[in-house]
Amino acid sequence: MAAPRLATSPSSYYNAAGARYPALRTDGAGAGTKVEFRFPVDVRDLYDVEIHFLKGPAAGNFRVPGGRIEGFARETGLGAIVLENKLLEPGPNTLVFEAEAKDAPSAGSDLVLVGYALKPAARRFMAEWSLAAPFDAADMDDLPTAYPPETEAVPAKSYKGKGGATVGWRTVRADAAGYVRLDDLVKPNEQAIVYAAAYVLSPDERAATLLLGSDDGVRVWINGELVHTNPSYRAAEPDLDRVSVRLNKGWNKVLLKVLQGAGGWGYYVRFADPEGDLRYAFKPE
Repeated sequence: MAAPRLATSPSSYYNAAGARYPALRTDGAGAGTKVEFRFPVDVRDLYDVEIHFLKGPAAGNFRVPGGRIEGFARETGLGAIVLENKLLEPGPNTLVFEAEAKDAPSAGSDLVLVGYALKPAARRFMAEWSLAAPFDAADMDDLPTAYPPETEAVPAKSYKGKGGATVGWRTVRADAAGYVRLDDLVKPNEQAIVYAAAYVLSPDERAATLLLGSDDGVRVWINGELVHTNPSYRAAEPDLDRVSVRLNKGWNKVLLKVLQGAGGWGYYVRFADPEGDLRYAFKPE
């Protein structure tokens, strides 16, 4: 028989508007009581799951796969645990909490959850790229403007770029956090476009999830097929955009086009790959 779900109730904590934060809790739990916490996941990947709970005079201790909650405290307060490297599937996921024997001074053995967070546990970003830049972009309306790197079957060694300058391909590497900081690499670095090419090696033909964040607007091609467009002025953070794509067996070309207005300029790119099946390179090996 499945364990019952945690019931919703207001907590003793209030937000700025004076309303109580919601909580999920047991009622009258004892040793061996099991309860389920269900939560949604969008992308199959490895995650660290942060669980936030209330400690207090009537709180108990609970086991959960990968961690343990110690709930008893003489005064009410917040506690947290992290369940590391959990492989989570798309759709609803479930954690089962099981109560331990009550601490001697505790008035009860209940569990009160007040929040959770999912953080990708094993991001592997595409680190090596070939860049061609800069090309001209007066504003975001120029994101669809096609320059030679996206139209030539065999990329040329050099092109006419922004301001009539000659631009060619060169190899760059992301920083330790996986970010390719274009404003340090490309001049001029305002009202400009960069093309970035890299390759991913797949052991088989498969559906995959491409995750990226860009500053500013971005277009993406996989093996010459346009798979994503986002004409946004924004700061870059990992995994802002999620794109369902298909990878062929063997090497697959990833081509990015990133448009810069002013200020910061750069991007993060990775594939959700919890088993570590994929390999990245700036050119096929």
